[in-house]
Amino acid sequence: IISELDEKRRALASISCMFNTKGDIAIIDETLVGKFLAIRYKSIMEEHYRGMPLNKIARSLMDGGEKKLLDFLSLSYDVIYETLHEIYKEIKCRKDILKVHKEKYNIASYNKEDAAMVTIVLMVLEDIIKYLGRKESYILTISALKVSKSFSAY
Repeated sequence: IISELDEKRRALASISCMFNTKGDIAIIDETLVGKFLAIRYKSIMEEHYRGMPLNKIARSLMDGGEKKLLDFLSLSYDVIYETLHEIYKEIKCRKDILKVHKEKYNIASYNKEDAAMVTIVLMVLEDIIKYLGRKESYILTISALKVSKSFSAY
């Protein structure tokens, strides 16, 4: 089945997640997790932008300035990371898959235990950037801004 999936889906299919269930075993459908993340993201972003609908926020970013976009992406990173952190106890994936994505996002030397989660957040942000029709290089900017803060925590 995995061999039939495209490269991105193959990478996601090889990631194993443990949920924060306080010792209970949980089988949670990926669609359910995706919906929860989407609802939570939309709610927090609209609250931050004083009730403005997410689609209107997105339209304003398509032609907006760089600072406005980077602020939006930075907040998006935080919201997605914190939401995933609440849901998952740990995320593990094959080292070779993680290495490819860490190199892609220029975080190859980032080796903290949340490296897989950081990589997943950056993958989601990359899709948001594409949806907004903005330069894909913004993902490297956000990666540098967010991960450099994590490095400084050492």
